[in-house]
Amino acid sequence: MEVAFLPLGGSTLKQWVEAEYLKDLDKSEVHIYDRDGDNLPQYQDACNKVNARDSDCWATLTSKRSIENYLHPDAIQEVLGVRVSYGDNDNVIEIVAKAKWESDNQGRSWENNCSKKNKGILKTHIKTMVSQFSWVKRLFHATLQNRSEIRSDWTEIANCHSSAE
Repeated sequence: MEVAFLPLGGSTLKQWVEAEYLKDLDKSEVHIYDRDGDNLPQYQDACNKVNARDSDCWATLTSKRSIENYLHPDAIQEVLGVRVSYGDNDNVIEIVAKAKWESDNQGRSWENNCSKKNKGILKTHIKTMVSQFSWVKRLFHATLQNRSEIRSDWTEIANCHSSAE
């Protein structure tokens, strides 16, 4: 089986859902969207549109805040060299960016010494690193070695897709 990962977000994600760019490939599609918070998930409409298609497409929201919340902290330490801890609804990118900045700037506080602009740049950099294939491969390999619940979460997603067919 061949799988293609397309990390998308924001307006780009909306365009892909609306335009159905992958439709002519005649392949199954599985869309996994970040929950992004406790309130009404912002990607619920995208999920509904994908699930309403007359094709072999299926969409779901993560049970955790974002895809990064499935990463094991040991994987982040292995790849980025910083030790972090977080829960299912925490902003992992913010936590990792802060830890990385403070690690690189010993004795200086993220809150008091890192400008808003630099925080944004670092968070974007961390998000980009996490979404690049080589990093994803290393992060998820380390995560699968260290966290059994990711196996059950993704197995549940796969089972939902199978039962929807």
